[in-house]
Amino acid sequence: RRLLNYDSAVVLFDLRFHGNSTPALASGPVTLPQENMKYYGEDLESVIKWAKKNLGSLPIIIVCYGDSSKIVLEHALKDSSIKGIVLILAKYADIVDLIEKNHKPILVLSDDNSWHNIGNVLYVGIYRDYQGKPLWDESDLDILFNWIKNIGLTS
Repeated sequence: RRLLNYDSAVVLFDLRFHGNSTPALASGPVTLPQENMKYYGEDLESVIKWAKKNLGSLPIIIVCYGDSSKIVLEHALKDSSIKGIVLILAKYADIVDLIEKNHKPILVLSDDNSWHNIGNVLYVGIYRDYQGKPLWDESDLDILFNWIKNIGLTS
């Protein structure tokens, strides 16, 4: 909702078998075979294609969480319409090779200090509580929303 205050169009979707996409699996995490990863890329491509068709020339900035970062970065390398990427709690070691190839602006909100001082990355360190739940601060959200707004203005 807050992004809508920046004259943005927001499209939310879950990768198949994640979030609210399959109620039968909502009771816990699901581990899927590696070969299903290709379908995630196709899902993302479909959403981006829909956005281009229905939202006109608005810049496309993808916000992703955790393991979906790899899928997003792989797609962003091929798609010039993606203007920026936000990675939330992505594991640096899993995607360092894709980060080095990618020249688009990237914002990372993470508790992994490996992101510090990476060329095209703005890193915002976040903390977790004793149960491992991320602790978001209003200033973290301000950085996120202003970064997205500024990427949109420069596109």
